[in-house]
Amino acid sequence: MEFFLGKTRVYISFWFLCLAALAALYDKSLLLLPLLAAVALHEAVHLFFLLSFQIRIRSFSLLPYGARLDCDLSTLPAWKKAAVYLSAPAAGLCVGLFYRAIDPASIFGVFNLCLGAFNLLPLPPLDGGNALTAFAPSGRGSRIARLPAALCLGAVWGGGVWLGLFRHNPSLLILALYLTLAAYPPKVRGRREGSGRKDSPFHS
Repeated sequence: MEFFLGKTRVYISFWFLCLAALAALYDKSLLLLPLLAAVALHEAVHLFFLLSFQIRIRSFSLLPYGARLDCDLSTLPAWKKAAVYLSAPAAGLCVGLFYRAIDPASIFGVFNLCLGAFNLLPLPPLDGGNALTAFAPSGRGSRIARLPAALCLGAVWGGGVWLGLFRHNPSLLILALYLTLAAYPPKVRGRREGSGRKDSPFHS
């Protein structure tokens, strides 16, 4: 599904719709709404900072492994790039802590904490990895982020294999697959989103 909001292309993957439909179908505990609210808050904070810095958003894509914003941040200084990337995870952590302080059983608070912490992982194109590369010398960002990204993926895959073999719990393996897809997303419609552009879309 594809449409335009002004000059911004909005693309919603068929597989994202399938995943959302399955989640809604089996959501007996009504966890989907607070999860979607936490995700919406995360994306809204990203959008707020992008618009505050007068960055044009070329496209917004909803994919099975997350959302991608296509915009050119090359004109921004490093601290503003880092602010764009880190603002949403920081907001999620603050909101999560606030809700957990009011109600320790708050599911919305838990989702915000998990989403904020997850996006701080030093793994491009997650926010933590992108913030790390923002301060790297020109052309060296991906090389500098490669080691922490590899260590992060290796640790999650190792923990996932151990948990799957000895505890018969595949949850960490699913997370490892998600992280791998986030770091190396498959092609969309024959090309990678934002390929060939400086400051390619970031995962959020």
